[in-house]
Amino acid sequence: MDIWVIDVSSANLTQLTNTPQEERRPVWSPNGQKIAFERGGTGWSNIWVMDANGANPLNLTNSSLGARRHITWSPDSKTVVFVENGHLYRVNVDGTGLFQLTTAGGNRHPSWKSSGGQNFIAFEKWASNVSEICYMPPNSPAITNIPGSTGGMMPAWAP
Repeated sequence: MDIWVIDVSSANLTQLTNTPQEERRPVWSPNGQKIAFERGGTGWSNIWVMDANGANPLNLTNSSLGARRHITWSPDSKTVVFVENGHLYRVNVDGTGLFQLTTAGGNRHPSWKSSGGQNFIAFEKWASNVSEICYMPPNSPAITNIPGSTGGMMPAWAP
């Protein structure tokens, strides 16, 4: 699988990736200048970022062990958060600053939002086969469970 974009006004297709690995789940940066995506194979994947035209692909995680997925961008387009083995990680788009955000596993589907000058990452947390929605600042281990969110999945912020 490769990543393509289409100009809907002209119906022109442009192929952005062409490798033997699978590229999947592309996510545009908020400023529209970059695309983050998963590249890998059966049972493993890495988080990559490239320019919106497909140039300058960069492997942000560089490992052949485990799957990394569920990408979300920081509002300023400088950082991505992703999930590896149930943990949330943050990394800068130049590949520096890889940091594990959560200590307990079972986390999925992060969603980053800036509001009132503060940043928060909402995510789905699983424990004992039950999900709930939690949130945290991107630079702190302080996780807040949202009351009444039992069974909640795939959080998304209102614009």
